[in-house]
Amino acid sequence: MEQQAVCLTDDQVATVVQRGGTTTLTILETECYDSEHGIYIPAKSISVSGKEGLLRLRSALNALDLEN
Repeated sequence: MEQQAVCLTDDQVATVVQRGGTTTLTILETECYDSEHGIYIPAKSISVSGKEGLLRLRSALNALDLEN
């Protein structure tokens, strides 16, 4: 099993885990407090698994104009 984690922000991390022929990308965000509204925003995560899902995500990200 290969695993890599990358810190995106102070509150977000992305992990990539490869087990055999399966690759899973997970993006995690910690719980945070919204002081303006006085509420806690719960922790969230999303996972994308499998070659087809990762290829679709890569294609969608490549189509974004991230320079502006």
